[in-house]
Amino acid sequence: MSLSFYLDNDVDVTCAAVIRAAGHQCWTASQAATQNDDDDEQTVYSVDKGAILVTHDKEFTNRRKRLPIGHHVRLKCHQIDGPALIGSALDQIISFLAASPDLVLEVSPGRGGVVEIKAWFGTGDNRPSSHT
Repeated sequence: MSLSFYLDNDVDVTCAAVIRAAGHQCWTASQAATQNDDDDEQTVYSVDKGAILVTHDKEFTNRRKRLPIGHHVRLKCHQIDGPALIGSALDQIISFLAASPDLVLEVSPGRGGVVEIKAWFGTGDNRPSSHT
């Protein structure tokens, strides 16, 4: 199954190539012309597009942990290490995402090359609605 991923401004664009190589759709905030949007607007955009938002932003992720909306993945690593981390964790990330429509994941490199993933689940009642 092909999924859609949306990369926040702080994610190395090489992550997009890694995600696409695994057979998924992926685009960046720059490609979407949303690079100047605030975090809440980024969340609404990703939910409206049915995309998994990927970021390195700790503060953004902490806000989403308090109120999970859509699929939000934080890569807990230096930007330069993001492509390797997402490459090694992508299958696990996808497995986790199937558990809930509103889920925040923090993905980090663990000891001995084992990826660590922590999850925060939402209720599904907090989804934004778009007004067009």
